Amino acid sequence: MLIRIFSLVFIVFFFYSCQKEISYIVKEDSKKELIEKGQKAVAIAFTSLSTQLKDEIANSGFDGAISFCKVEAPKILYDASTKAMANIHRVTDKPRNPKSLANEKEMEIINNYISLQKTSSKMEATLIADKSKVTFYSPIKILPLCMNCHGSVNKEVSESTKEILNQLYPEDKALNYNIDDLRGLWKIEFSSAEEHIEQVKD
Repeated sequence: MLIRIFSLVFIVFFFYSCQKEISYIVKEDSKKELIEKGQKAVAIAFTSLSTQLKDEIANSGFDGAISFCKVEAPKILYDASTKAMANIHRVTDKPRNPKSLANEKEMEIINNYISLQKTSSKMEATLIADKSKVTFYSPIKILPLCMNCHGSVNKEVSESTKEILNQLYPEDKALNYNIDDLRGLWKIEFSSAEEHIEQVKD
């Protein structure tokens, strides 16, 4: 009886150990295709966001653009996701909207890009796979126009802009950037991507 119990415990332990050892990677011959798809999705989203944002700035100034971003940006990304046939998000280590906070793995990717940037190394796209999904990540950098809402208060960011930010984003951490700083990541999710994924054992 005791032997059976020990045998059962061993089998259960072995089963869960094996489960933990399995991980997933993107197939080598799928990387180019998925990177191109990710870059295309980013281009669709960026073009739509920047075009509509510039129009709003021209009509309402930077103060009006903040409200526009809060309300309209999610809708724009949803429409871009439909066009790109992927789920498009933006994540960051310094969120304006807490929902945009990067998870632990994404924080690692951000920190890696920051390290590459410090050495003037090229920041290539990153592909992460799980059982049925591939996620494409690429860096988002601060552009000159971004400084009006992400720069330093009373320098690039006006006092009135800061007041609106305080009202709409009381937990805002997305200030004091410089041009070309890493703002965060484009996150493009390709679901039902099993054909591009293979299992490996750690």
